[in-house]
Amino acid sequence: MGLGRRFLRYAEQRFHLRAQAEKLRDSRVSPDHSLAAVWLSMFVMFAARLGSLNALEQRMRDKPRQWRGFLGEQWPSADTIGRVAEESIECDQLRQMLMGAVKSLHRRKAIHPLPNGLPFRGASVDAHHLFSTEHRCCSACQVRRVWKGKEENKRLVTEYYHTVVVLQLIGVEPQGVIDIEPVAPGEGEVAAATRLVRRVLANYPQLFDVMVADAQYACAPFFKELRRHGKHVIAVLKDERRELFADIAPMERRTRPEEWEEDNGKYGVQLWDFEDLGTWDAFGEPVRVVHTEEQTRRRTRRGRQWKEETEHHTWYWVTTIPQALANSWTIWRAGHRRWEVESGLNEAVNLWGLDHRFNHEPNAVVAFLQTLFLALLLVRTFYARNLKPAVRHRMSRKLVSEKVAAFLDTADLANCWHPP
Repeated sequence: MGLGRRFLRYAEQRFHLRAQAEKLRDSRVSPDHSLAAVWLSMFVMFAARLGSLNALEQRMRDKPRQWRGFLGEQWPSADTIGRVAEESIECDQLRQMLMGAVKSLHRRKAIHPLPNGLPFRGASVDAHHLFSTEHRCCSACQVRRVWKGKEENKRLVTEYYHTVVVLQLIGVEPQGVIDIEPVAPGEGEVAAATRLVRRVLANYPQLFDVMVADAQYACAPFFKELRRHGKHVIAVLKDERRELFADIAPMERRTRPEEWEEDNGKYGVQLWDFEDLGTWDAFGEPVRVVHTEEQTRRRTRRGRQWKEETEHHTWYWVTTIPQALANSWTIWRAGHRRWEVESGLNEAVNLWGLDHRFNHEPNAVVAFLQTLFLALLLVRTFYARNLKPAVRHRMSRKLVSEKVAAFLDTADLANCWHPP
């Protein structure tokens, strides 16, 4: 069996993909194309990394009989897919499909902690700016003024853009976005993230134990929302005007740090840990601050010579986790795991078309993103749990998608849902 067919069979057998698509509610009267056919077309476009609706339609035009067998009816055009995503798809149903896939992975113990991972279930939130345009806006667009052009021809233009906040598990494999929340016009990303966390925990209270976040999430409302659900928080602390810095400054001067080195001294860390700090009045609970000084020695090429340079990095994290539950090094590792969200979003942008404008309407933007993240989660799961290590050693996730794309041109596509 080809790898492309094998992936689609895996998605059907493990996650009942077609059955879930057929359950999508459709408010249209006598539609020409079922909602299941439209959404399956969207899913395959992302799983095969075709890049655009026009590229998908061209594949359908080239092999109409195979696609008719795959979808069970005549294939929808690019305009039809965009219009249905805008008007008829209920994003809450797609959200439940994505959350259901994550729950299924947890039940089957298919989500494994990474080596040197975390002793608790961790998650992280981060905002991502999607496409921007100067010419068209919708009711959910945010507005900004930016300078464009070269130095001699700079001009100040108005840009319309969308921002979403994503929530992802960290320290585990396969990685995947759990849910997304659009940032409304005039709203900050912390408010959208708070709404996202509230909804995710209402649907899946045991999804994570600790939230790891960037510096702007080190605010009382976000901390209070997570503590209200019994979750702990780790956030980067940057604003040196905070009362917490004044609280730990005298203690640092008289405290000897913990030290650790690896790789014959090429990487070293000094760490200070202070607990039961009660000077964050807006939060109202004692917190803990972990401070690290990190240095890395590496060889870099300068002209024709190799030189050894040392990089220094200073980090502060504020957390609600007491020392009895997690030592200093656990907080340090968890704080750096936050970057997994950024690396995952970078992969989605560069390889999966995250920033492509498929349809510039609020409902369609969310529907396409949810479908993209579900396809990416299933590709990652198939790669990590269905392929043997020897196969993974010579094959990337990108190649899996290329095999799916190649399978779309074969006659076997018409019988994809049936056992071989």
